Amino acid sequence: MLQQQELQSNFIDKYIAQKKNRPRGPAPHYTPYTTCTHKSPRAPFHILQMPYPGSKAVLKIGNKWITARTKKHLYNASQGPKLRAYIQRRHDLTDAQYNSVNWHTIGAVRRRSDLSKQRFTCKLMHGLLPVNHVRQHVTSISQCPGCPCGDETIAHLFKCPNSRMVSKRDEIIAALRKKGLRKLSRKILCTVAEIMEQYSEGEEIKPTTKHPDVLRAVHAQGELGSWEDFFRGYLVKEWKAAFHATHNSDADMQFDQFQQMMWFDIAWPQWMERNQVAKGSGSNADQLENEMLTRQLVWYHKHKDELLPIHQRDMARLQLHQVVRLRPATRRSWLNHLKVATKAWDRQKHTVSRDQRTMLDYITNPGPPRPPPRPRNIAREARDHADRVVLRLEPNQQRIDNVLDPVE
Repeated sequence: MLQQQELQSNFIDKYIAQKKNRPRGPAPHYTPYTTCTHKSPRAPFHILQMPYPGSKAVLKIGNKWITARTKKHLYNASQGPKLRAYIQRRHDLTDAQYNSVNWHTIGAVRRRSDLSKQRFTCKLMHGLLPVNHVRQHVTSISQCPGCPCGDETIAHLFKCPNSRMVSKRDEIIAALRKKGLRKLSRKILCTVAEIMEQYSEGEEIKPTTKHPDVLRAVHAQGELGSWEDFFRGYLVKEWKAAFHATHNSDADMQFDQFQQMMWFDIAWPQWMERNQVAKGSGSNADQLENEMLTRQLVWYHKHKDELLPIHQRDMARLQLHQVVRLRPATRRSWLNHLKVATKAWDRQKHTVSRDQRTMLDYITNPGPPRPPPRPRNIAREARDHADRVVLRLEPNQQRIDNVLDPVE
């Protein structure tokens, strides 16, 4: 115990002596980092100069020094060009059109939204909402569920002439023009209401406002492409200048509220109303689907001999008067079973080798008739069988018929 205390005291004395004898002077000089370009493996090294003496920055992307949030900047530098190329290729945007969109506000609003709204905005912006134009490869139906239009696209969503859709748009337009409902510029809200009316009616976009900044923003929005992009949420940066010139509050906050309004107060209610029209009871989509299922089931009934083997033809026994009484879910399930059986039968027929017959061929084509069987004589067959039986007797053993007395 005493030896351990002596060792501890000696260690403390040495540490205090080193602290006292340490030289005092200027801060140590940090050696500049060396980097090289990645264009070729033999590229020469060059000295990376720090932004100021004593700086602790260790990352530089382009001409920008990174001192915080390193992972975020590295991710943006690696994935940002790929995402930009994808958006430009998908929406056919030039570099000028891409740079005119306020992507900072789009990202800020989406990050503050919940998961369901993030999914909705992503599908809306990239044309992935499940309208019939997108789902026609599954359902073979592209017609609008609310009107006779043969191709329901996202652009048609904002101009559908269905009575319920028209009333929903009128409700949204009235809310935009109602004073004090939103803390946004009145001139811009009225301009957006006019754009909605003119776009839904197929007219040329010509707002009645005379404010130069608002007219400049409308012109820049039109230069981006079709006005469908406006309702999808692709807002140009000129709207920020219009808010700054027509309202006293912060323009950035106004732009954020404007972005939320375009997504969640204009596009979202119309999409929900469209779903009620499409999936409600007695909708046009249900009628079209029922007619399509009925036609397919009747077609299978007519061609069951060519499509199905003999032991599965009973699956296609339903006739028209029987099909119409089935529920839509039962029709879909029945049709799915028929498709599976047809594919299995086709696969079996293709796996048969050349000149090989299947078992079903013998059932469907039995060949020449066989001669009728000869009538049987049971008594003769019994005597013949008794004569063939050999009785193995023990020595001095009598037969059973000699032991038993005959029955009188």
